[in-house]
Amino acid sequence: MRPRSGLIGTNNAPSFSSAGGVWTLREQEESQRIKAWPVPFPAYISGLQLWLDGSDPLSMYDATSGGSLVAADAGVARWQDKSGNGRHVIQATSGNRPLRRTAVKNGFGCLEFDGTNDLLATSGNFPLTGNLATSVFVVYRKTAAAKGNTFGWGNMALSLGAFGHYDDNTTYNIIAFAGDNNFVMSATSNNTWYYMTVIKSAGAVNTTTTTRRNAVSVATSGHSTATPNVSASPFYVGRWANYVAPSAAFQGNIAEIIVYDTAVSATDRVSVETYLSAKWGI
Repeated sequence: MRPRSGLIGTNNAPSFSSAGGVWTLREQEESQRIKAWPVPFPAYISGLQLWLDGSDPLSMYDATSGGSLVAADAGVARWQDKSGNGRHVIQATSGNRPLRRTAVKNGFGCLEFDGTNDLLATSGNFPLTGNLATSVFVVYRKTAAAKGNTFGWGNMALSLGAFGHYDDNTTYNIIAFAGDNNFVMSATSNNTWYYMTVIKSAGAVNTTTTTRRNAVSVATSGHSTATPNVSASPFYVGRWANYVAPSAAFQGNIAEIIVYDTAVSATDRVSVETYLSAKWGI
């Protein structure tokens, strides 16, 4: 396979068909060559396990099995996984579905969660938990101070029973392992867009988890000395399923989530962060 340094033998300016956020390989290489789009999109980096892209209206359906594409401002029953692994996040109950919103950030659409009962989850267990290395990138905006979970695995009611991102954006912002076993970060702000990076190496988590917000390292406290035991769990978006709403229900917008089954390198981390920053205008 040819290296991804750019197209060979052409100086023509490209014309792109990717208004919805979906890029062909040739478009991506051309855009990198002329610096119109600075980095590879997520599939270029090995280990991609889940990619939820709110900018792509062709990835949102009105039924858990597929059905029809979701109209603007309607409920999303299935947010299609663009990684190719088929880990779509779904919601069978119509009243618990986030809404598809258009032109919310940088001209792109995203999902809106109501802070009460909206929840999407994989239909089966997602394997990237427990002692396994995991890298997660999430683009989001909170619109209320109520506590909310952008993504996560496991059971927050159990000690060391969860791993995910939990934000009440006026008091604290944590990467949760349940109970007191959390990485606690500085507070975020209402109505502000962030792209959060969480990279967990295999094994113990107290010295091996990297946390960044808008490409800047975030100091944490309260490090756990144990590894979360969540090896059998769906992947949740918008709320931990076992928590009573609205205590962990996210209120605001989730634009994109990318998950890898490895602790990505610093180079790859910067590539994904730059991609998200450029795409979403953060």
